[in-house]
Amino acid sequence: GGRVWMAAEAPVIYFPRRCIAALAGKFYTQGAGGARTLTKHRLRPRPRQLAPVATLGALVGGVALAPFAPGAAALVLAYPLLCLAWALALAGRKRDGWMLAAAPALVAMHLAWATGFLDSLLKAQAAGRRDAQREPRPVRN
Repeated sequence: GGRVWMAAEAPVIYFPRRCIAALAGKFYTQGAGGARTLTKHRLRPRPRQLAPVATLGALVGGVALAPFAPGAAALVLAYPLLCLAWALALAGRKRDGWMLAAAPALVAMHLAWATGFLDSLLKAQAAGRRDAQREPRPVRN
């Protein structure tokens, strides 16, 4: 239980992932780790941690409702289009067409993080229920 200090002087080297699946795997693991930290320390998630989860929920809800309410399909399309708009702005600002790759990367990062976060929270809740249902062990002297 110590503190983590950031130091601008410390060199950090980032190695980009080779493919979108590897990037998604990294963010799934980070989301799961974030949920474990919240659970371990009994903390409440911050809004920035809930944003990807809300996005995932809106997309799943939009897909589920689309057959009954065609307008829900617009909800499903809005998120990737927003990511594409962000990538277009980034590419224009940097004058680099490769920045367009940010669109699928953003989608993969956000949704994988949210999936890992929810998966870890659900597993922690299930483990808590199992622990609560167990008979206390007798103390041996």
